Amino acid sequence: MKTFILISNLIFLITVIACKKSSVTIEVSRDEQMARMKADFSSLDGTDWVLKNYATSPLPTKLKNTITLKFEKQSAVSYHVSGRSFVNWYGGDFNLDEEKGLVVNKEHLVSTEMAGPPENMKAEETYYQHLQKASCFKIEGNGLWLYVAKTDSAEEVMYFIKK
Repeated sequence: MKTFILISNLIFLITVIACKKSSVTIEVSRDEQMARMKADFSSLDGTDWVLKNYATSPLPTKLKNTITLKFEKQSAVSYHVSGRSFVNWYGGDFNLDEEKGLVVNKEHLVSTEMAGPPENMKAEETYYQHLQKASCFKIEGNGLWLYVAKTDSAEEVMYFIKK
């Protein structure tokens, strides 16, 4: 009987541990992030991207490849971004700051105010929140990764492909 209880508890623990939600933690030094972003920043001008997915909370299939993101250079350290979200059009400004990294000017992030299906509206709100908390990015080939920060590591990664 003791063996049965021990094995049952062990199976329960293994099941709980296996079912625990994984998270993406990307540890990169701030200096490395800044050097990479400086190198890639000028190459964003005039580029168009499509959101493929999120790393930790994947999008439903019907919402993938919906959001667009376009960069237009304003200065050596500033871009205007715009695009189509799940329901609305949006726009705002990104800056590259030596101390803070990538900064989205929250007061300049605007969108149209059309209504849509509840699932799309919720997904759009999440996208805008992620976009406002983007802290660094990298470009590799035809891919753009925007890292959503909570502290020094990413809590989410938005993966875009070039249009």
